[in-house]
Amino acid sequence: MIFEDSSGQNFFNRDALHGIYVKIAKEKAWLQSFLVEHYYTKKQSGDKTGVKPDGSGVFTGRDNYFNQSIYLSGWTSYGRTIGVPFFTAVQGDGYALGVSNNRIEALHGGISGFIVHKFPYKAKISYTDNIGTYYKPIDKQQLSAYFEVTFPMRIDNYPINLTFGTAIDKGEYLEDNWGAFVKISTNGLWNDK
Repeated sequence: MIFEDSSGQNFFNRDALHGIYVKIAKEKAWLQSFLVEHYYTKKQSGDKTGVKPDGSGVFTGRDNYFNQSIYLSGWTSYGRTIGVPFFTAVQGDGYALGVSNNRIEALHGGISGFIVHKFPYKAKISYTDNIGTYYKPIDKQQLSAYFEVTFPMRIDNYPINLTFGTAIDKGEYLEDNWGAFVKISTNGLWNDK
């Protein structure tokens, strides 16, 4: 996240996304890949604003990521933030009114693989500490989790995937929610017999 005050160019900037993704080459293993990410955006050049003392004339402090004065909606598209899924847009009447929660610390993890070498699955979990913005602080934690498993099959020689999934949100920031889905999909080509 590089901004006009150049704080994002500092290698030792505390605000950052650090992560690791590993894909395992073993085919249809119970663990095919895993991901761990740590987001930190709480500092935003600090809570004090003003011109840097280095003589550069650059104004710094309270970066307010994804918000700015030119576009009312900030860094959003169709009412959702772009790039960081943990930032939250303020919803207007069919459009976003900027980003209301851009100071966060989040830990996100995910795994994928195969159950008994046959059924692909994905699992994800995220924990966030949400503190709003410098201008409107909050202090709310959130836990979100997701799981899906797919059952590949053939019907009349057509490849069909039947996927079952569930997700949950639990915490103080978002309303507690639980949901489930069933998805029918295909991969490959549909051919005339």
